[in-house]
Formats: sequence, structure tokens, C-alpha cells
Amino acid sequence: MEEGKIVYLCRDIKDTFISLFHFSNKANYRPSPISLEHAFDLFCRGVSLSGPIWDQILGYWKESLERQDKVLFMSFDSISKLEVNKTGTMVGEISNDSFFRSGVVGDWKNYLTAEMASKLDQITGKKFRDSGLSLT
Repeated sequence: MEEGKIVYLCRDIKDTFISLFHFSNKANYRPSPISLEHAFDLFCRGVSLSGPIWDQILGYWKESLERQDKVLFMSFDSISKLEVNKTGTMVGEISNDSFFRSGVVGDWKNYLTAEMASKLDQITGKKFRDSGLSLT
């Protein structure tokens, strides 16, 4: 039996944070909305629904280098316009459109301060140092 293949879509860390922030407030995981500042603090410490984002990205990056026939690592463009992502629900009655918002590269500029953006850039630079991966 042949193993499956993985396509990993990656995007700018700052845009990833903003998307997760909106998703966590939209998907009704919390009894009340989380503030941007509190969500940012958690994210910078590696606390998110999928764990530290840098570890996840690096894991798929390394696998894509070692197993090019099995893992395709590419940048996130925009898949929100697909009909399947506009309608329907997933387990727990989370609507599929909760996973997509605007999908605009650089939308983080409408939410993050210059200091917040710089902090994420510094963390990302430190985490990705010597990996050969650059998201800029």
C-alpha cells in the first residue's frame, strides 16, 4: 500500500497569528472573546490550538527537504474562495467559513502594532536560524 502525500501551506507568521486570533473568537471555543493583546502573548509563548507555530512549520520544512517525494512545502496563497470552504460544517458544528477570513497577505498591519510585528519577526528569526527557511 502506498503512503499518502502531504501538501503543507505556509504563510507569514503575523498573518497566521491574526487568522488564529479571529478563528478562536469566531469558532465559539471560548465563553467570551479573547483580547488581541492576551492572544498575542499566548501565541508568542507558543500557546495555540496547534502548539508553537514555529515548531510545526520547521517540522514540515525539514520533512519536505528529507522526503521531497512525500511532502510538498509551499506558501499559502488563497483557498478561501473554494465553494467547499464557504458552506457546510465540521465536527462540533464549526462552520467551514470560520477557517477563512480575508486571506489577504499583510492584513496583520491592520491589527498589530510595530512593536508586536517586530517581536514576532525576532522570534521567527531566532526559531528559523540555520534552517534554510525564510518566510520574508
